[in-house]
Amino acid sequence: MEVLVAERERVVAALREQGWDLSDTQANFVWFGVGEQTQALAQAFDAAGLGVRPYGTDGVRVTIGEIEANDRLLEVAAAFRAGQTGGTPPAG
Repeated sequence: MEVLVAERERVVAALREQGWDLSDTQANFVWFGVGEQTQALAQAFDAAGLGVRPYGTDGVRVTIGEIEANDRLLEVAAAFRAGQTGGTPPAG
């Protein structure tokens, strides 16, 4: 359980560093409240082989998993965010 909590905290901190506005969570998932971008973000994660759960036009739920999958999640999230803002993903 401690490993999952530490990994969730690592992922959430990295996503916030990228500029994502995330709610605090005690669960084993992260919620991306992206509204109309829900399907586009879900497709980006899916194209990277990440299983996520889109919810209409509300957002995307991503389960915290193995470190390698979480690292891939961070890469896709950074690239998606950079595409939305017209910038480049932050280094790190």
